[in-house]
Order: sequence, then structure tokens, then C-alpha cells
Amino acid sequence: HLNTPFYQQKENTGVNLIFIPKKSEEKSGVLYIPQGFYLHDNEINKTKINFGCPFLLQEMILDEKTREEINKEGKIESETTFSYTIYKITTKGDLIKLFNILLERIRNLSLTDEIVESYKKKLILEYKEDPLSISKEKTIENMFFSSPMTNGTHCKGKDINKIHLTEMKKFLFRYYSLKSLTFIASYDAEP
Repeated sequence: HLNTPFYQQKENTGVNLIFIPKKSEEKSGVLYIPQGFYLHDNEINKTKINFGCPFLLQEMILDEKTREEINKEGKIESETTFSYTIYKITTKGDLIKLFNILLERIRNLSLTDEIVESYKKKLILEYKEDPLSISKEKTIENMFFSSPMTNGTHCKGKDINKIHLTEMKKFLFRYYSLKSLTFIASYDAEP
């Protein structure tokens, strides 16, 4: 931690909290999900988990309404990498309030066949409309050959089409449960 003071605590709910004091008006925080697009669990309770599942779930959680609500008082960004998914919020206002909006969205996420299918169509359309998607895909395939990295850093249409409701629910309950979450906050305060 490079001699930076920080405070860590495991809550009764299982959430891991990390606080890093800083001298700044801006408050920032990260909700860390310990799973990215490299699937350490190819199956959860005998259900195959497809490559695109973390991306689709990230899109569903950070829908337009949630993004707009948080961006009224701050800024939210999300990212899925090889090993984790994060939701980062910065604000000069109430950081906890904004994270509660995100957590409520996760907690109340409605997963039905119709909703999953509509988000799948949206992601496939975005993939098809990205003029560089095939170039990116082929470059990564050529760079990494038989490595899991050949899956790339974004979903392909074929990956998205394989996703179904059951795996979305199992992925959500496994990786977005309170015991799996880490909340990292940094602002001008004492813990």
C-alpha cells in the first residue's frame, strides 16, 4: 500500500470496507466485484457460464436511468477487466447516497427472459455498429493464440447470443452477493 494509511473492516453483512483518507473536496469510491471476463468458474451449480455474462450484467446494472440518477450529483464509470468488475463513483456531494442508488439497483435487478433478451439485442447492435470491433477481435486473436485472452476484452455477438436467464441469475448471486463485494472509499475524513 506504499505507506498510504488505510483502514479495512469486514462488516457483519460480509462486505469488505476499505477507507483511504485524502485531502480533497472530491470524494471517490469503488465497488469491486471479484470476477471479470476470465471465468474462473466455468459452471455454477451445473450451469455453464458464458464469456459474455459479466458484460451483460454490467450493462443491465448500469442502465440509463441509474446512470442518469447518479450523474446528477456525481459521475459513475464501470469497467469489466480480465479479473474484476468495478463501478467507480466520484462526487463532491454525498458519496454514500450515490452508492446506495447503485446497490439498490443491484439488489432489485429484475431478471426476466424478456429483459435479458432486450439487453442482449442492444449489446449485439453496439458490437455490429462498432467499426473497429472485428479489427480488435482479430488483433487479440493473433496476439494471444491459444491463451484465454483470445476471448478478448469485449463480448462478441456469438458470446452474447449464448447467454440465458439461468446463468445470469447464478452469476449475479455468486459474485454480487454482499460477502463478495468490496467497497473502497476515499475522501477527507477520519475513519
